[in-house]
Amino acid sequence: MDQLRLLFLAANPDSTAPLHAGREVRRIRERLRGAPLGSALEIVERWAVRPDDLEEALVQIQPRIVHLAATATPSAS
Repeated sequence: MDQLRLLFLAANPDSTAPLHAGREVRRIRERLRGAPLGSALEIVERWAVRPDDLEEALVQIQPRIVHLAATATPSAS
């Protein structure tokens, strides 16, 4: 079976609460280890992504699955 790629993107602007994205990707890896076809999935991580990084990563990595861990910047009211 060909290896599938999951692209894990994390974005956490300085002005926002911490995401703990490292814990999140670790939980994903742990769950996959116990899954019957978990070894068929490769996780590629990108940290501190900016909007332009998304298109580049999609073209370069060609993932089948994209997981985004992000927080929105508070809007000015």
